[in-house]
Order: sequence, then structure tokens, then C-alpha cells
Amino acid sequence: MSRFNTTKPTGTTNLAGGKAYKESKEMQLVSLLLTSFGNDKYYEKSGDIFKRLDDLITSCDKLFCAKAIVYARTVFGMRTITHYAASVLAKHVGGKDWAKDFYNKVVWRPDDMTEIIACHLGRKEKITNAMKKGFAKAFGDFDEYQLAKYKGEGKEVKLVDVVNLVHPTQTEKNGDA
Repeated sequence: MSRFNTTKPTGTTNLAGGKAYKESKEMQLVSLLLTSFGNDKYYEKSGDIFKRLDDLITSCDKLFCAKAIVYARTVFGMRTITHYAASVLAKHVGGKDWAKDFYNKVVWRPDDMTEIIACHLGRKEKITNAMKKGFAKAFGDFDEYQLAKYKGEGKEVKLVDVVNLVHPTQTEKNGDA
């Protein structure tokens, strides 16, 4: 047994207090997006989860964040955490040419737009032009049935509010909806 040349401790612990390995910021972001529903966990409150997500989006490459958010929403079906992440990302992607495409791709169902806008307004942030342009383009992907199904009656932000905000153009697919 070595008395003087001991093993150097990593100093990293998990939320339960056990030994852990340090993950990169990108890996932490992906892990959070794919495993969190935005609810309280045993070792972490929802407010702490959202704060950690804010910090990770701020510190990671924004294009990587956008791709991870779209992947989590479209492939894994994650909703609340991706809606919040899309809202947080808005203030970081102003002026980026890909930002409106991000907001188009992150919308998988019409109510995704209402949820993101409600989250964004709840955070007391202004709706960005990229968000408006992306959402306007996303309307063209939905047919009359989908638009009618996700009207959001009784909600704070309705689909008609989004229409009034983004002014989408009518397509053959969505008809007179």
C-alpha cells in the first residue's frame, strides 16, 4: 500500500453523492433533453432542471443545441423539455440564418407552437422574428384536421393567437383553415 503517493480523487459526484465521471457540456445537454420531462426528480427539482438547461444552452454551441432539441422532439417525442429549450435558445440565435429553419423543424404538431410561445411569454421574453418565420412556415405542414384538432380552446395561447402573430400563408394542404 502506498502511503505517500495516493490515488488522486476525481472530486466529481452525482446528485446522490456517489462517485461520478465528468461529462462534457454537450453530453449533459443531450442527456437532459432525452431523459427529463421537466418534472421534479428524486434528487432534483424541476426549477433546478430548467436552470441547468439554461446554463447548458448558454455554454454550448448554439447549432449543436438546435440540432439536439430537434432530435429530442422529433425522434424521441420529448415535449415539455424541448419546448422550454426552444424558448431559451431564442435569445441566443438572433440573426442566424438557420434559426427560422430550427423553429420550423422543432414543430411536430400544431400545439408545439402554442406551447413554445406560452413558455416564452411566461419567461417574459419577446417573440423573435426567427420564431415567427419558422412557425409561419410550419403551418404549411399541417392539414385542416390537425389545425382543428389542436385549436387550443380554453388555453391561454390558442392556435388562432399564433396565426395572428405569425401570419402564415395558406397552402393547398391546409386549405381554408
